[in-house]
Amino acid sequence: MGCVVSQLAAKFAFFPPSPPTYQIKKRDDGKLTVVSSSTPSMPIPNADDTSLDVLLIDTKRGNKIVAFYLRNPYARLTLLYSHGNAADVGQLYDLFVQLKLNLRVNVMGYDYSGYGASTGKPSESNTYSDIEAVYQCLETEYGISQEDLILYGQSVGSGPTLHLASKLPRLRGVVLHSAILSGLRVLCHVKFTFCFDIYKNINKIKKVKCPVLVIHLAAKFAFFPPSPPTYQIKKRDDGKLTVVSSSTPSMPIPNADDTSLDVLLIDTKRGNKIVAFYLRNPYARLTLLYSHGNAADVGQLYDLFVQLKLNLRVNVMGYDYSGYGASTGKPSESNTYSDIEAVYQCLETEYGISQEDLILYGQSVGSGPTLHLASKLPRLRGTTVNWAVSLTNSLVGGTEDDVVNWLHGNGLWKMAREPYEPLWIKGGGHCNLELYPDYIHHFCRFVQEMEKLTTETRLKKIRQSLRLHTRHTVSANRCCLDCLSDRISTLA
Repeated sequence: MGCVVSQLAAKFAFFPPSPPTYQIKKRDDGKLTVVSSSTPSMPIPNADDTSLDVLLIDTKRGNKIVAFYLRNPYARLTLLYSHGNAADVGQLYDLFVQLKLNLRVNVMGYDYSGYGASTGKPSESNTYSDIEAVYQCLETEYGISQEDLILYGQSVGSGPTLHLASKLPRLRGVVLHSAILSGLRVLCHVKFTFCFDIYKNINKIKKVKCPVLVIHLAAKFAFFPPSPPTYQIKKRDDGKLTVVSSSTPSMPIPNADDTSLDVLLIDTKRGNKIVAFYLRNPYARLTLLYSHGNAADVGQLYDLFVQLKLNLRVNVMGYDYSGYGASTGKPSESNTYSDIEAVYQCLETEYGISQEDLILYGQSVGSGPTLHLASKLPRLRGTTVNWAVSLTNSLVGGTEDDVVNWLHGNGLWKMAREPYEPLWIKGGGHCNLELYPDYIHHFCRFVQEMEKLTTETRLKKIRQSLRLHTRHTVSANRCCLDCLSDRISTLA
């Protein structure tokens, strides 16, 4: 049974690009170079750079793996990069160049057995021997010690990364990008670690003694209200409310002084006051109640509401959740439910709109309150949900990363001995974090701080940790001896 589950987990883990994106060729001087698979006569752009070494490294399991070593003459540290489950180093070469230049580090990237031009088959045990062989190469061929090394693991690459990190007590740092707690935990929710599981990172993270930076995608349906809000609410001379742009408070939002617009402050049963825009269409037979996404407010959406009103020939009611825009309170799941209930009650009492003439529209996180209200209105005219999932599930575990839940990264960060300030990136996918400016800025800061972290400081922390451990062990042993002595006395 264990073997079958392990094989199943492995099938989910490894997807080497087929065909590989590159080929290895021998140059006239006997050194290796790398060319594109699509145009074998052409080297990968910049891959003939003299700062690049293309290597074939023997592993203890009998495989030959390909590695790229990129030198930076100003580097003090070296980054050992273990990639995700669906890439090879040919695809990642441009990223390696960017990391080398922006972080001012040497970069070693490699392909697991069975990936790219590496021989063998991909497996958990092979990835462990792969990274061990690459580390040995860095030591023997380039004179790089663990004190000057940062390990970087992306997705499945977090497995070999933490495997090696748990064996190197003087390592400079570890970066975990979209990391996994374990193989089976990606496939299903399990609370215990089984013997047949793969990449048991949840156990190994506790053995890592160096600073750990976790980079993952922010929760898909976490709340990100625009800050500052894009609008402000003002009182007109006649006592009615109007809306003005936050950037130019003396100017109303274009067309927002339209007499067909009502700006409302609605009380909710949870004690908050929420802002709502009601746009009338004199030809409307139906009304659209719009619940927006997690990173917008009604100021940004006003032009859209106008277009919907005109093109669909409907009245439109849009509102801001508690804590969004000029609405009071804090955003939360329960608040969004009371928000939409209050808005619906306003439509009924103030505008005489019944559920039979109402269409609910939910975008992204707005699908939660939309479906909450829809479940209570049996005679509703219709519901439109754009990019919906269960709000309850998404608040617990939903992420933009549809491959590895962000709670994996969060869990590893919490268990790390020396957790560094994590980076949760909103809006990206599993394989495109590198495109976001925050990624390189935060990563660069981590590398700079690791450069400042002297070997003496690291050794001091390790000695303190060892002293605490020894003290705890002695105390525990003394307790056991005392208990045993008492037990013998009782029996006597």
